[in-house]
Amino acid sequence: MTDAPSASDAAKPVMADTASAMDANVPAAVSSPADDTTKTGDKQPTSVLEAVKIRLAEDAKAAAPPVAKPDAKGSDAEAPADAKPEGEAEAGDDAEKELPFHKHPAWMRRIAKERAQSERIAQLEPMAERFTQMQSMMQRADLSPDEVTTGFNIMALMKGDPHKALAALKPFYESLLQVTGEVLPDDLRKDVDLGHVSEDRARELSRVRSEADAAKRREAAATQRTTDEATARERHTLLSDMAAGVSAWETEWSKKDPDYARKLPLVEAQVKALRQERPPRNRAEAAKLAQDALDAVNASLRPFAPKKDAVAPPIDGSSAKPIAVPKNSIEAANAALAQMGA
Repeated sequence: MTDAPSASDAAKPVMADTASAMDANVPAAVSSPADDTTKTGDKQPTSVLEAVKIRLAEDAKAAAPPVAKPDAKGSDAEAPADAKPEGEAEAGDDAEKELPFHKHPAWMRRIAKERAQSERIAQLEPMAERFTQMQSMMQRADLSPDEVTTGFNIMALMKGDPHKALAALKPFYESLLQVTGEVLPDDLRKDVDLGHVSEDRARELSRVRSEADAAKRREAAATQRTTDEATARERHTLLSDMAAGVSAWETEWSKKDPDYARKLPLVEAQVKALRQERPPRNRAEAAKLAQDALDAVNASLRPFAPKKDAVAPPIDGSSAKPIAVPKNSIEAANAALAQMGA
């Protein structure tokens, strides 16, 4: 949509051409006072310059596109993200306030953002579903990520470089021959050659041995998974307990220290540094580490704290009641008011 020219932009060339004859010749468009009264109301221009400005403003307003009105049904149809609301070019903030709700720029920007997010989610949903299916297949087949990667690489070589694919497949092929009893291991082959056992018996022994080895590997893998899951649960419980301990400590600190908010970033940075040196192993050590971090911050800020002024004894020798040092600005103000009223 082409923006309408503003009144000031349209006035420049007109005023440049008529500057020399402004006081002598009145333009035909504004020469009639009655015409000006009809267009501007009861107020009539007091000079030729004012009449020209009024006419230029009216021409610019007429050239601007009309503001679209909401349809009879009050439809809140969505506008494109890059669309510009009607009337915005010539009105500004005041015009935006008068726009219908579904035409307001802020609403259209929100609609455009939500539409973009919905489109992005629609694109990612199939990918997430395929990833979930692959994970389920890996768990059912007891495949590790490395094994899956090896399988993908071999399949890629089968399409791109068959010779390398054959070399990569050979160890798996030989292992399968032994597992199925098609190829005898060295010790059983020797027994067959010496006549200690028949070929068929040796093949059966080879299959039984391979199946037993595979069962042991599966059992060991299952045991390792169970151990890893238990370790992960214990670590999660420990971290949650330590976090709860530090949170309780921080709550107590925030109640006692009026400078809690200002010191918090410094204490957090100190906690990170101390945690690298001596990682906490339980809840008590985590709370102790946080307290040590606060003590270190307080020690570093102590030289910058305002010094307390010495209180001179009263001249008349009477005993003066010690005044407690205010902990914050509110206590200081109350103390000052109390002294003024004394």
